[in-house]
Amino acid sequence: MKILDLEPGSEITIEVRVQEQKLEFHTHIIEQLDGVAVIEPIRIDGKIISLGSENVTVNILYNEEDSPPVAWNYVALPAAVYKGETCYKCSVETDGISFNRRGAYRLSVGLRGKAKIGIKKNIIPVFVRDISETGFSFIHDKSKEEIYTFINDPVMLIFDDEETHISVVGRIVRIIDTAEDKNIYACKIELENYEIAKYIAKKQRERLTLEMKKKRGEKAAASSKGKHTDKKADVEKREENNEA
Repeated sequence: MKILDLEPGSEITIEVRVQEQKLEFHTHIIEQLDGVAVIEPIRIDGKIISLGSENVTVNILYNEEDSPPVAWNYVALPAAVYKGETCYKCSVETDGISFNRRGAYRLSVGLRGKAKIGIKKNIIPVFVRDISETGFSFIHDKSKEEIYTFINDPVMLIFDDEETHISVVGRIVRIIDTAEDKNIYACKIELENYEIAKYIAKKQRERLTLEMKKKRGEKAAASSKGKHTDKKADVEKREENNEA
């Protein structure tokens, strides 16, 4: 399958890598025009993100029902104008690569929360590791309180991230006993939760914005240092000429 074979309206995922940071954004094909796929751009705070930097790696993922996901790696997505609107254009003619992919994008959280586990709904303090649209995981310090849990036990995880309140229900699918008196609980989400998708998208936008700002800062600092070095060299050269 080629990107150029996808019908207008097809939903795709743009995977953006900036150094060690990996973020995913859902978008769609707007139109197919003479060997060019027109793609709805990623917007953060109303501004379109440029994906043309040499420090940014872009992959495109496509999920078709009842078929393995397909990926096109190291794709160029330059900006273009279509019907007066800025968009991305993709002219990759190679076939995508089918791959096996479990679950969805995992967002690292790193916040304290609470979990209600089991039929008796024991409420325990936990440390939230990550969350995705299909599952979540958290850590419980069993040295402070021993609880008895089993695979398939129901779980409700609750935590707050600034002004965002997350409450999600799932079932335990794996319990990992660590060597530090802690248990890691991996859970599968039972019901689709649109608030989680919104939360993950929000955090991805924030992290990509910070990464882009960091890159611009590093570039500006390097440019400033280069100008300072050139200026210093000019001064030293004039001093040498004066001495001569």
